[in-house]
Amino acid sequence: MTNVRGPPDQLHVGGLALEDLFGFLPTPPGVGLGIAIGTYTGRASLSVACDRTLMGDSANELLALMIAEHARYCEAGCEARSYRYE
Repeated sequence: MTNVRGPPDQLHVGGLALEDLFGFLPTPPGVGLGIAIGTYTGRASLSVACDRTLMGDSANELLALMIAEHARYCEAGCEARSYRYE
Protein backbone atom coordinates (compact mmCIF):
# COMPACT_ATOMS: atom_id res chain seq x y z
CA MET A 1 0.00 0.00 0.00
CA THR A 2 1.17 3.49 -0.76
CA ASN A 3 -0.24 6.96 -0.53
CA VAL A 4 0.91 9.85 -2.69
CA ARG A 5 0.00 13.47 -2.11
CA GLY A 6 -0.49 15.10 -5.49
CA PRO A 7 -0.49 18.76 -6.46
CA PRO A 8 -3.36 20.83 -5.07
CA ASP A 9 -3.57 22.91 -8.27
CA GLN A 10 -4.49 21.70 -11.74
CA LEU A 11 -1.56 20.87 -14.02
CA HIS A 12 -1.31 21.50 -17.76
CA VAL A 13 0.50 19.46 -20.41
CA GLY A 14 1.06 21.05 -23.80
CA GLY A 15 -1.43 23.77 -22.92
CA LEU A 16 -4.19 21.25 -22.06
CA ALA A 17 -5.57 20.86 -18.55
CA LEU A 18 -4.93 17.53 -16.86
CA GLU A 19 -8.39 16.59 -15.56
CA ASP A 20 -7.58 13.53 -13.44
CA LEU A 21 -4.50 11.87 -12.06
CA PHE A 22 -4.25 8.54 -10.29
CA GLY A 23 -1.51 6.15 -9.32
CA PHE A 24 -0.96 2.51 -10.02
CA LEU A 25 0.97 0.13 -7.79
CA PRO A 26 2.07 -2.92 -9.77
CA THR A 27 2.49 -5.97 -7.60
CA PRO A 28 6.04 -7.32 -7.50
CA PRO A 29 6.60 -11.08 -7.77
CA GLY A 30 5.17 -12.90 -4.77
CA VAL A 31 2.89 -10.05 -3.69
CA GLY A 32 -0.80 -10.59 -4.36
CA LEU A 33 -2.23 -7.14 -3.67
CA GLY A 34 -1.22 -3.54 -4.32
CA ILE A 35 -3.26 -0.52 -3.27
CA ALA A 36 -2.42 3.07 -4.15
CA ILE A 37 -4.20 6.13 -2.79
CA GLY A 38 -3.43 9.50 -4.32
CA THR A 39 -4.75 13.03 -4.42
CA TYR A 40 -4.98 15.63 -7.16
CA THR A 41 -6.71 19.01 -6.93
CA GLY A 42 -8.25 18.06 -3.60
CA ARG A 43 -9.77 14.78 -4.82
CA ALA A 44 -8.68 11.31 -3.80
CA SER A 45 -8.28 8.30 -6.08
CA LEU A 46 -7.83 4.63 -5.30
CA SER A 47 -6.11 2.06 -7.47
CA VAL A 48 -6.16 -1.67 -6.70
CA ALA A 49 -4.06 -4.34 -8.41
CA CYS A 50 -4.59 -8.02 -7.61
CA ASP A 51 -2.62 -11.02 -8.79
CA ARG A 52 -5.30 -13.67 -9.29
CA THR A 53 -2.70 -16.45 -9.43
CA LEU A 54 -1.82 -15.67 -5.81
CA MET A 55 -5.18 -14.49 -4.48
CA GLY A 56 -7.52 -16.77 -6.42
CA ASP A 57 -11.22 -15.98 -5.96
CA SER A 58 -10.35 -13.67 -3.06
CA ALA A 59 -9.30 -11.04 -5.62
CA ASN A 60 -12.83 -10.86 -7.09
CA GLU A 61 -14.41 -10.93 -3.63
CA LEU A 62 -12.20 -8.07 -2.41
CA LEU A 63 -12.93 -5.92 -5.46
CA ALA A 64 -16.67 -6.60 -5.18
CA LEU A 65 -16.61 -5.51 -1.52
CA MET A 66 -14.65 -2.36 -2.37
CA ILE A 67 -17.07 -1.43 -5.15
CA ALA A 68 -20.05 -2.01 -2.85
CA GLU A 69 -18.47 0.17 -0.17
CA HIS A 70 -17.79 2.88 -2.75
CA ALA A 71 -21.47 2.80 -3.76
CA ARG A 72 -22.57 3.15 -0.12
CA TYR A 73 -20.18 6.07 0.31
CA CYS A 74 -21.63 7.80 -2.74
CA GLU A 75 -25.19 7.15 -1.60
CA ALA A 76 -24.29 8.93 1.64
CA GLY A 77 -23.77 12.13 -0.31
CA CYS A 78 -20.28 12.21 -1.82
CA GLU A 79 -19.69 13.08 -5.45
CA ALA A 80 -19.97 9.92 -7.55
CA ARG A 81 -16.92 9.03 -9.62
CA SER A 82 -16.70 6.43 -12.31
CA TYR A 83 -14.64 3.28 -11.90
CA ARG A 84 -13.64 0.36 -14.06
CA TYR A 85 -13.93 -3.25 -12.95
CA GLU A 86 -12.53 -6.14 -14.94
